[in-house]
Amino acid sequence: DPHYEVISFTTPASDPAPRELYVAPEGSDQNSGLSRAQAWGTVAHAASQAAPGDTVWIAGGTYTEKVRVRTTGDTKKPISFRSIPGEKVVFDGNERRLDNAWTINGKANIVVDGFYFLNHRGEPGGNVSTRLFDVVQSRDILIRRCMMNGLGGGAYPGSFLTTWTTPNLTVSNCVSILAPDGVEANQCPNFKIENSVFLLTMISNVKLGSESTLSSNIFCDSGEFKALLKVQLQLYGGVGLVKDLNNCYYFRLPDEERVAFILKYPDKMSLADLKKVQPETDSYIADPQFAILDRVPEKDRKPFSVDALYQHGHNMEFSDLFATNPEVVARGSGLQPDAFRDFHFNGRTDTRP
Repeated sequence: DPHYEVISFTTPASDPAPRELYVAPEGSDQNSGLSRAQAWGTVAHAASQAAPGDTVWIAGGTYTEKVRVRTTGDTKKPISFRSIPGEKVVFDGNERRLDNAWTINGKANIVVDGFYFLNHRGEPGGNVSTRLFDVVQSRDILIRRCMMNGLGGGAYPGSFLTTWTTPNLTVSNCVSILAPDGVEANQCPNFKIENSVFLLTMISNVKLGSESTLSSNIFCDSGEFKALLKVQLQLYGGVGLVKDLNNCYYFRLPDEERVAFILKYPDKMSLADLKKVQPETDSYIADPQFAILDRVPEKDRKPFSVDALYQHGHNMEFSDLFATNPEVVARGSGLQPDAFRDFHFNGRTDTRP
């Protein structure tokens, strides 16, 4: 259009060098974010400023905010959000006032690593439209070492993750406690959950509508008032949709009675049934004997030990959910202690590896 002025610009000769950016509770979004002393005050601001290749280091403390990732990473230059080793980062939902904690929409090559989530809100009646992680139309996403503890708060918590049309999403060494549904994934090719723990889920630990791999996780039954009616895994397609590898299942009922282990309407299956149609399935049934139970009175550990966490599981650390059952440890199911060597409960100070 001749009525508009010509706009010209010059592109950089090369991509900018990756940066290390900082966020701390005592920081300010008016700072540069380029050092701990000049840290920004909110993760949301950092998410609006980070560029491909940048790492956002988040200092220990409590953050009461919702984060939307604003920029996409590149294949060899992901954008990473990480807790500073040795420091505990908590995202708090402010007494269930906040719902979605992280939104990743239309982004690629994003890493979220090393956070605790408390007091986030679900909808009345357990509507699962709210979740900690909302990942839509993205790709190459890693959610690692994140714990959602839905205990307490007096209302329904949200779910851990809902994702749609997002290939190559991996959930690794994560924990979901008391979610309405733990994880729901649809149209997500190469979706993976590995070495994670699901406890006291109210409906289904995992709901899958795309080809997925579940490997070396620990899936525990719902609370007693829910477990007899609900399922461990709910599939929108056939049982061939999921590769079930080396997962530890802890049922409050014997497997032959737990016919709702897998549900694809209207069919129900037990783990034994699954092995008949998928001989490669090497998953098993065992009590993981979580480390926290060593501090729980004997009377509270029976008959189903996970029920003790209703009373004793508030403010848990990842280390509380390391398995101690020798069989589970030998098979490497559940959280990997070596993955948490830089966490505060291992005595590390504020130093990066």
